[in-house]
Amino acid sequence: MRAFRPRDIFHLRRLHDIAMSPDGAAVAYCLAEPDPTSGGYRRSIYLLGTDAAAPRPLTRGPADHRPWFSPDGRHLAFLRRDAGVDQVHLLPLGGGEAVPLTVLRHGVDSYAWGPHGHQIAVLSSVGPAGPTMRQLYHFDLDGTWRQLSSDAFDHADAVFAPAGRHIACTLTSAAGDMAVATVPVDGGPWRLLTPWQARWARPVFAPDGGSLFAFGCKGDEEPSLWRIDLAGQSARVSGAPWPGAFAGYVQDDVPVRPDLFVTGDGQALLALLCSEGAAALARCSIASGRWQVEPTQGLSIQSFATTSAGDRFALLAAPAGSPPEVLVRDEDGQVALRSDHHELFLADATFAAPEHLGGTAFDAGLLLPPGDLRAMPLALVLADPPDSATGGVSSLLAQALRGQGLAVLRLALRPAEAAQAAQDPATLLLEMESLMLRCGTLHQGIDTSRVAVVGEGVGGYLALMLLSRTTDAWRAAVAIGAPTDLFSLWGSGDLREATALSGLAPPWQDPEPYLRGSPLLQAHHMQASVLLVHGANDSVVPAHHTEELCLALRTLERPVRCEIYEGLGHALLREAPLRLQAQILELIAGWTADQLAR
Repeated sequence: MRAFRPRDIFHLRRLHDIAMSPDGAAVAYCLAEPDPTSGGYRRSIYLLGTDAAAPRPLTRGPADHRPWFSPDGRHLAFLRRDAGVDQVHLLPLGGGEAVPLTVLRHGVDSYAWGPHGHQIAVLSSVGPAGPTMRQLYHFDLDGTWRQLSSDAFDHADAVFAPAGRHIACTLTSAAGDMAVATVPVDGGPWRLLTPWQARWARPVFAPDGGSLFAFGCKGDEEPSLWRIDLAGQSARVSGAPWPGAFAGYVQDDVPVRPDLFVTGDGQALLALLCSEGAAALARCSIASGRWQVEPTQGLSIQSFATTSAGDRFALLAAPAGSPPEVLVRDEDGQVALRSDHHELFLADATFAAPEHLGGTAFDAGLLLPPGDLRAMPLALVLADPPDSATGGVSSLLAQALRGQGLAVLRLALRPAEAAQAAQDPATLLLEMESLMLRCGTLHQGIDTSRVAVVGEGVGGYLALMLLSRTTDAWRAAVAIGAPTDLFSLWGSGDLREATALSGLAPPWQDPEPYLRGSPLLQAHHMQASVLLVHGANDSVVPAHHTEELCLALRTLERPVRCEIYEGLGHALLREAPLRLQAQILELIAGWTADQLAR
């Protein structure tokens, strides 16, 4: 079986947005397929049911996603892109065509069904530019609607109370403070249920409607499960804390969200535990607060949906050695249905992350090339948080490097450690070097004298810092959208996204970390070949960072190549049309392999 090649992305299907019917007899999901006409993906809604031998399309796209069955089972809601924005559409499951429910000027960011299937909460941005401040709207299925908020907070994670008379949301202020609040659907006043002192993930109501549950944390604390009483009291659920991050990525850019589901008897909560690049379905007893992993036969789960009783599950999961697919699992753990969307060229490209290869700041994943495993050059791929060691956007880059016969050690900087990138880069760089050497010790076929380091964003920044710190450990480096001058980034970048500057004092108060942590000012230490890749429209890390480092290295007569792509921003590999994605992957993988062959 051959390895992945960059042009295989023209055949790569992606599954997203799983939903289960109330009776557990059907599953809806989004299938994204390459579209040669647009150069991107065509997204359609598919249905997998017990009465059908194979999934069947419910919609033909070209941009349909986020399906959700109504609680009464009469409609399937989904988002369809129209005139550049998403609107909620309703498909009658008894027959008929999908019709739009919303016609909001700036489209719909997310939505949620009411408990009886005749009302929907909608979150929509107030404008296309500036800070995102989503406001809450209430729609009845007859088309009448009202706006329930018009303030300076970003509203997210809307959920109806069981009686359908209130909606809870998380609110985020312009300063980044968060709280949980409720509002009556008839347009009454908002009521804060928590102080503005914590970060919150999507809340969920208890069946009796008297309280909510949510994951939350204060400051640098580990996330915990909280019960939020409608009387305004909040307390941690006793027992074990949430054993993982708020969110992560497990494979193919599909995020794992910390969504909660309360079982119909009100005795337990269901959620995904996401840690070190893998996720599992877990059940938490509300009485004890203890988590127990459900039997899933070693599946790495990206998302799940379940019936109101919690006795049947639809899983978007990756079986061992295979790409993700949709599975329907009964309470006893047996798989009853599967979607069978196969991509065979990825089947033998599974990351391994043995415990003895892990680090304190990084999640690690090792990918070996097929065939002869002797004298393999090594590529370190540094993922930009919140990518995990076994997935996210750089998984395709890792696959492309593997296709060139390279062993790939993929390191994902854990989000909690991202702030150290500029404050204390030496500690992170030492750990990266240690993991690289340990990888060579554990796998004798890896040649640690021929190593390249590849990174995107913060990962690209660390790749350049590695080159500036050592002179002989690295043959080559690739930096994609990387900051090179922290002085400039402080004034020109989007500081909400520039995690490399988190925790640093302004440069006039303490310039030393900016001097020590700027690759541009350390260019004279760099000896290895460098490939710099950047999007011309990058507003997070402007392209002049790459252009200035390229000029410095050329002035120093160092081997450097610079590629600036017009029309692309910071998320370079996510934004590019498929044909350009393939070209960028081919460039990076081919250039890296060529440098390591010398």
